Amino acid sequence: MTQLLVKISRAILMVCLLGTTGCAVAGLAAYGADPNTTIKARYVPLKVPTLVLVESYGNAAGDTTMAADQLGLALVRTLQDHQVAQIISPQLLANLRDQDPDKYAKMTIDGIGRALGAKQVIYVNVLRSELEAPTGSGSARGNIGCIIRVVNSATGETQWPLDSRDGALLQIQTPWLHSDAPLPERPDVHHDMVARMADDIGKLFYDWQPAMNQDTAQPGPDQNAS
Repeated sequence: MTQLLVKISRAILMVCLLGTTGCAVAGLAAYGADPNTTIKARYVPLKVPTLVLVESYGNAAGDTTMAADQLGLALVRTLQDHQVAQIISPQLLANLRDQDPDKYAKMTIDGIGRALGAKQVIYVNVLRSELEAPTGSGSARGNIGCIIRVVNSATGETQWPLDSRDGALLQIQTPWLHSDAPLPERPDVHHDMVARMADDIGKLFYDWQPAMNQDTAQPGPDQNAS
């Protein structure tokens, strides 16, 4: 019964979000969706050298830094698998950061992109990343929220979303996972949270078909609509 109520409340929230004109994106479940329906990309990046830059800028709470590093790698794999643009190796980004951390910390998003030869940057800022586990329940779930935007490396302007310089907000709460392990030893929950977020962010940039009863991203209004 509890799971049914959660599904109903999330479905109601999805309807509310889809009725707004903002750039909020909810990571929700499309329960009962037709698996043959094609969900169009909210933005199709140019087929040019593209940097995936994921960080936890200004967010020291929780494990956002670790989540950002893992999310960056997972997102690169997702975008490469679906042939979204020409993705620059994350190792080149790591090398640039490690060569001079102080200098790197002062670089702008577009400046980092230019330094690595990227024409555009898929930028993700992890606002929060946390696990919760009620005492004695044997269950845990993850909560993660990100801001996503695509930045032009030459101009520093936001290419997407067009109606917000801050970016599109994507929030995910994973299902409860059961285990006897204490919270610090729940890599299963953390991995599930990161994998779901990488998958949902990736789906913003390519067409896809939902599977029955599978968690899927349901973006708000199309930012590219003319």
